[in-house]
Amino acid sequence: MIANGSAPDGLGKLRIAVVDDNAAMRGIVRSVLGAFGIINVYEASDVDAALHILRGEKIDILICDWKMKPVDGLAWCAPCVTPKKAPARFCPSSC
Repeated sequence: MIANGSAPDGLGKLRIAVVDDNAAMRGIVRSVLGAFGIINVYEASDVDAALHILRGEKIDILICDWKMKPVDGLAWCAPCVTPKKAPARFCPSSC
């Protein structure tokens, strides 16, 4: 059970990137993660901002919206996490 936003089993140490072109949705995801005690949440409103985060931070989990413009999340996630030179090759993603 989680009380007062305390993170069980080290969840608070996770670094999560949330990519969504809707600021309200990013806020909702941040709030839900915060309720689990996860405070290291990086937000990006588009693919370019997300790439900047992935190249500069060690992200543990990537959460990405499917329907974004000009590049949708599904088209962006696969090449972002699979090639040898991908910025988040070993990062689990939810697109």
